[in-house]
Amino acid sequence: LPVSVLGIMIGIAGLELVGTGVAMLKECAEGEVTKLEGVVVEEEGNGSAGGTAKVNSKAVMRKTSLVAMVTASVIVALGKTHYGVIAGWVVHMIHGTGCTDLVGWFRTRRGRRRKDLREE
Repeated sequence: LPVSVLGIMIGIAGLELVGTGVAMLKECAEGEVTKLEGVVVEEEGNGSAGGTAKVNSKAVMRKTSLVAMVTASVIVALGKTHYGVIAGWVVHMIHGTGCTDLVGWFRTRRGRRRKDLREE
């Protein structure tokens, strides 16, 4: 096939990949919004539960797309996938909800371990 036809085919394949990536990014952001909407917020001062948090879906989408763009940019720029993964993870931990997710994971893991020890 001529080079011009191959170029068009590669361009169309790239657009298909972009469409799939955007759809997955939107799904991920929507899942994050539904996860955050159920969080109970404590009222300041007395420590009692005040209700559920209002979630800005645009901010969640912005954070999620930033992590994806940093990951993809580092992979393309350096040609090293593991550097891109590390960069995306660092951005998620600092800018996203990574620290909160990690603490929650440790708490559930510790709770399961204590439950297993009690059963023995």
